[in-house]
Amino acid sequence: MLLPPVTLRTLADALRRPAGRLPGPERTLHTMSGNAATDRWFRSADWDEASQAEFTARLARARPHNRYQYRRIKALALLEARDRVRQAAGRALLEENLALPDLPPHERTLALGTLARNDLVGGRLSSAMRSLRGALAIGGPDASGTTGEEEIELAEVLLTRGGAGDIREAKALLDRRASDLPVFVRSRYRLAVAQVQASLLQADVSAAADWASTALALAATQDSGLRHHRELGLVDADEAQLAWLREVANPPAVE
Repeated sequence: MLLPPVTLRTLADALRRPAGRLPGPERTLHTMSGNAATDRWFRSADWDEASQAEFTARLARARPHNRYQYRRIKALALLEARDRVRQAAGRALLEENLALPDLPPHERTLALGTLARNDLVGGRLSSAMRSLRGALAIGGPDASGTTGEEEIELAEVLLTRGGAGDIREAKALLDRRASDLPVFVRSRYRLAVAQVQASLLQADVSAAADWASTALALAATQDSGLRHHRELGLVDADEAQLAWLREVANPPAVE
């Protein structure tokens, strides 16, 4: 039974693939409500000279405790645009938030997590790890204020590196998150898949089979469990991964 390689490219592809990921816990749980037309100045990915001027002027007029939210939401839109200018602008807005001494802890973890995901897509593993570790340090032992995916993301990076110490740390992170499961089905599936990888790397075939079965059950789930968003955050796995999970979940009998 071969372990599919965990590579930087597969991590980046997973983060890029629109059909395979959530809008992001930070979007679904931490965005400001409002009117789409009047909110365009901070929700859109517009960043020409006029848009920058409007954003700066409106931000200056906003209440101080709302400004970090406007920066974060604008940053998310800019980072999703994918071109270098807007990527840099989005990161700069998040860095502005991080420079605020009175930034609320949950906003600090969201900014660090968003920067980490952008670093992963860009292939900047070391920077991503620093941001993820920073977010988890703020959250403390109970991961307060985190999205529920930081441990999983850091574990995936550690499994990509593949050293013995990296694998042990990854497994500890995954076990911690398994004791307090993320809200979204897709996040729980991602956790289970990472647990399969870690278990196989530790030669624990039995644990890998159990986690593979869990992942398959999550992939088949059709209800998010969220009362008003029944289809939000469901799994959209590719068939190759599902086939691999079925193989791991049903290892050949040892004679």
